[in-house]
Order: sequence, then C-alpha cells, then structure tokens
Amino acid sequence: MRSIRSSGHLDKVGEADALASEEGMTGLGGAPMSRRLFASRMAVAVPTIMAGGAAAQLLGERGAAASTPGWRLEGNEDTSEQHFLGTKHAQPLRFGTSDVERVRIDSDGRLGVGTSRPEARLHVTADGERAILASARGAVGFETEGSEKLGGKMRGTALGLHGLGGDFGVYGEVQRGGFSGLYGHSAGARGRAIGGGSSKPGSFGLQVGVGGSDSFGVFSETGAPRSTAVYGLTHARHSTGLYGAALGHDSTGIFADGSVAFKTTYALWAEGRSHVNGSLTHSVSGFKIDHPLRPSSHFLTHSSVESSEMKNVYDGVATLDAVGRATVTLPRWFESLNRDFRYQLTAIGRAAPALHVASEVSRNRFEIAGGQAGMRVSWMITGVRHDAWAKANPMRVVEEKPAHKTGSYLHPELHSSSRAIQPRPLAPEIL
Repeated sequence: MRSIRSSGHLDKVGEADALASEEGMTGLGGAPMSRRLFASRMAVAVPTIMAGGAAAQLLGERGAAASTPGWRLEGNEDTSEQHFLGTKHAQPLRFGTSDVERVRIDSDGRLGVGTSRPEARLHVTADGERAILASARGAVGFETEGSEKLGGKMRGTALGLHGLGGDFGVYGEVQRGGFSGLYGHSAGARGRAIGGGSSKPGSFGLQVGVGGSDSFGVFSETGAPRSTAVYGLTHARHSTGLYGAALGHDSTGIFADGSVAFKTTYALWAEGRSHVNGSLTHSVSGFKIDHPLRPSSHFLTHSSVESSEMKNVYDGVATLDAVGRATVTLPRWFESLNRDFRYQLTAIGRAAPALHVASEVSRNRFEIAGGQAGMRVSWMITGVRHDAWAKANPMRVVEEKPAHKTGSYLHPELHSSSRAIQPRPLAPEIL
C-alpha cells in the first residue's frame, strides 16, 4: 500500500503505509488531524485507514467511538452522509499507481483521468489507446444528456467518437425544436463534419429516418458562397452519387424547388449527359445556349416542337435524276421504330406542280417523281413511334385527374388557387 503526503508526492513507508498530513489539517470523515492518519498491516488484522485525535473513532460510525478505529478497506457498515473520503480545503484529491498520478478530482469537482487539469466534469485523455470503452448487452453502452445545448462532445486526433452496436452504433435524440440529435462540425479544410462508411453489401454508410408528418430525414443548409448543401460523389462502376426512391402513393423520389423569386434560380441543374429512363413531362422544353453572335452578354433560347403523338421528324434535300426522279434512303431501323408516315415535298428554285411521292416507304426508302432533271427537292417525313417501349407506355393525350387531385393544379398560381398537384415539402422554419 502507498501513502499520499500533503506535499503532493507519492511515497512508500516501509511495511506500514500511511496517509500523512501536517499537524492541524482536516482528516478523513471530518476528524481533525491532531495526529497523523495511519493504516498499518501490523496493527490490525484487516487493513484500515485510521483517524487519530482526542478520541480515536472508526470512520464510518456516526460520531460514536469504536473499539477498532479506522476506515476498513474491505468495506464499512453503518455509514451516513456525514462520512466521505476526500478533502475539505481547496486542494485536489489524487489517486495513482506505480508512483504516477492517474486520477484527480480538482477542488471544483472536475474528474480527470490521465490529465492533471480536467476541463469538464469528466475529462479523460489517453495516448495511443481508447479513452473510454462502454459496453452493454441489451442496453445503452454510453449515454450523454444535455438540458440546454450539447448532450455530448467527443474530440480526438483520429476518431472523436466510435460507436459499435448490434442495432445502433451511435444514437442521438433531441427533444427541443431547433436543435440536432447528432451534430458534427469540421473546422479543417476538406474535413468531414459527419462521416459514414459501409463495407458490407446492402449496408448503409449513413441512414436517417423519420416517422412524423412534415418532418425531414436529412436537412442540409448552406449560406456561404460557392458552397454545397448536399454533395454526392462516386468513383466506382455502376455506382450512384445520389439516389432517391418514391415507394408511396403520390410520393416523389427527389423534389427540387426553384420557386424562389430570382430569375437566376434553378430547381435542377445537370452538368453533362443526362438520361431519364421513363416518361418525362414538362410545361415547356427547349434549348438555351450562349448567343452565337453575342456569347459573352446574351443567351439564345428556342422552344421544342410538340405533338399529341410520339412523333419523329426526318428531313433532307434530294437531287432528281435525268427523268426527274429520286430515291430517298432512310436508316435501317426506320420502319422498326416508326409507323403512320407523313410526307412533305418542296421544289427548290422553280415550281414543280407535278412533284409527288411516287412510292411510299418500303424497305426503309421512298421515291420522289414529277420534277425536272437536276432539280433539288426539300423533303420531310414524320413517323409515330411503335417500338417496344412506346407500345408499353402509350401516350394519353387527355387524362382525367384522380378524384383526390380534382381541384388541384400543376400551376395553381395561374388559377388563383393554392392547391398544387404535387405539394411542396414543408420547408423548415429556419428557411
């Protein structure tokens, strides 16, 4: 057994160890130290810490003298709130092993493990090993709670917090509005406030779920220039940077809102090739490019040609032969893709009243006749799609709204209404 002297050093006192203090210091259990505290294995059969004074008393007994004074190291009975192991003056209580301080309770009640200057009620530091390991079966391994701000804050040069569990590695809950159940902050360049990783098939690096209406599984906000609220990146083949699925009635996999009253605001901006593997409907379509003549200061916008059918348009210019005829050869897949052909011919340079389609499309070609030798003829042909996808997804030109959508509009503001076909998700109050 080692002794702790008032000088703050850990010393060994032969076979008999003692907790020593200067004359007049306060002793364990509140007894004045008119004599030094001592515990001797030679004096009693059971190791104890004894308090000396005018009347030696057993620390742990309520003020009554005991035949065998001392604080039993095997445990004590009949203790009360008056008894404690500690100090009554503004000095720390220290514990150590191998002549090194390991645990300290400072004069303000902060407990430090591995540090002599605790900065919190519990401050644990470690070099090259886990600072805290919490393990529980069928319960919570480690739980922190805060009534005002942070329930728990972890800090480390590698991992601030590592959670491992059969159901939840880390679980955060908040019971007040405007706060976060789990919050991460990154102060370094290219840092991750919250990082998630997954190595097993079908697993998730980060999963967030909600059960309440008008709630949000993930909310991300940015207010800084050239910043991104949500960023998805993939490097592997057949992988996806951002995935959204709609599995419920009238639900939306990804909803993008660009209704803010700024002309430079976009609900969706796609850079590079894009593909929609299904039907795509819109209020208007077209292209927008830098103006060919004034590219630095203007845009050029065109609208697309719409139809009540899945129609394809093909055109070209043919030169008639010596007898005023020409054969127009179309792509090999033309008839496999199209049906119900429509033709238009226009003579170039002079009139050709007899110009006509001599033979319709057959084997992916049609013939023009009735013109003059060498005449150039502008031709156009359209066809309606009848490929496998078009047959499986016929276009419904006029569609009756479902009963629960009656009175709702794609553009309610144009009909003096507030009922939208697809209501916007309720925006968080902080927006």
